[in-house]
Amino acid sequence: MTKSTACQLSKLERESDPVQVDPLVLNQIGAVLVRISYLADYGTLDEYLANLTADARWTITSLDGTSHTDERAAIEAGIRRRRAQGLQGPGSGARHVVTTVQAVLNEDGTALALSYFTMFHHITSDPRIVSMGRYHDLLRRNQDGDWQIISRTVTRD
Repeated sequence: MTKSTACQLSKLERESDPVQVDPLVLNQIGAVLVRISYLADYGTLDEYLANLTADARWTITSLDGTSHTDERAAIEAGIRRRRAQGLQGPGSGARHVVTTVQAVLNEDGTALALSYFTMFHHITSDPRIVSMGRYHDLLRRNQDGDWQIISRTVTRD
């Protein structure tokens, strides 16, 4: 994530009034974020990964402030590992809930989105919140016009 992108995301968090974005674009971006959350719990790995660009990067910051950045191959490996451990994916009893808070379009055609997430485990027996925080996403349209995530910064609260 560039310094400019980080500054814009920080500004999104501080704004009390929503940034004006074309409602259709905001709806499309929100739909992508909701779809990714749904696919994390119920979809195939290929369906999930289709929402990320080939050069996607995720930076994950833990509660203790440490962070690490994964490129697409490591993102995929992490998803495979969590699915194998029964922490995510079909039959896991996990539920990702995401709420799009704000989004802004950049001059280069990319979009920045800030959303909140809540992660539940044991949804069919004894639902428990196991994680919550914020997603800062940078998205761009692919050749078909669909929004995909270029980068995601996960901050746990």
